[in-house]
Amino acid sequence: EESEQEVIVGNHVCPHNHDGSSGSMESLALVDMIKELWFKYHVAVDRIVTDDDSSMAANCRRSSEQNDKGMLPHPIKEPMFVADPAHRKKTLRNKLYKLLSQKKDDRLDLSAMGIVCLCKNFIYYIRSSTNMDEDERVRKAAVIYEHHFDCHDYCGNFCRRKLELETGDDEQSEKFYRCKVRNKELYVRIKSIIDEYITKDR
Repeated sequence: EESEQEVIVGNHVCPHNHDGSSGSMESLALVDMIKELWFKYHVAVDRIVTDDDSSMAANCRRSSEQNDKGMLPHPIKEPMFVADPAHRKKTLRNKLYKLLSQKKDDRLDLSAMGIVCLCKNFIYYIRSSTNMDEDERVRKAAVIYEHHFDCHDYCGNFCRRKLELETGDDEQSEKFYRCKVRNKELYVRIKSIIDEYITKDR
């Protein structure tokens, strides 16, 4: 086994300009770009599509009593943060699988197939909400879990189950749906998890 040898680095142009973590580097770099766009090019950043990085959002604000991490000077406009749908689906799925990993009594009869269906509902909702205003988008987001529990008041034309119920053909259906009465505890838990991701702020 060869012993490690000290490597002598020659003179070079070193791009090293950050001493913190890679996560903090990302948010600080974004702050620098927003400031440069504003002061050098007179451009305001209106919105930023990103993951659920709370430190990034906090840094890209003006400092205040509520947020002492803000790093944007006055009068730079604070950008709006919106979530990347693909990352939001991944975050939601991970939270649901965390519930599934609990012991049997605590997982409230949640199944892996149930998580697949809920995430599929989430994608259907995202695709159908592009032309909705903000209030309608928040209200109809309930379709993600309501459809799963056989309530189709929020469903659009994509929902075959809604059509079956309206035409009376539901007796022939072989599809399985959870029930808000029989599975009340699961409904409350799933609703509380998904509601975190469908507010106006998020």
